[in-house]
Amino acid sequence: PCTLSHLSPREVEIVHLHATAFLDRIYRGEYSAVEVTFVYSNAAVAAQVTNCLAEVFIEQTLQRLRELDEMFQQTGQVIGPLHGLPISIKDHMKIKG
Repeated sequence: PCTLSHLSPREVEIVHLHATAFLDRIYRGEYSAVEVTFVYSNAAVAAQVTNCLAEVFIEQTLQRLRELDEMFQQTGQVIGPLHGLPISIKDHMKIKG
């Protein structure tokens, strides 16, 4: 397990869970989509030191997830099977231009 001092025990738990496990916890209301994405966005910011991410949309993402968390709290329903799952898309195709 991770022992990095800048992460709380809860954050360490989040970053070590498989996607299906933390999605299940979001669906049960144990985590919010905002909380999970905030933990992962901190990792994305740290990754910027190595310049491995071209674009990061943290503010836009957190704004949308606040809406989704509020909707989940009010209705108990998720919008789909990947509700709250943070993703990073790697562009590995050679595109001219």
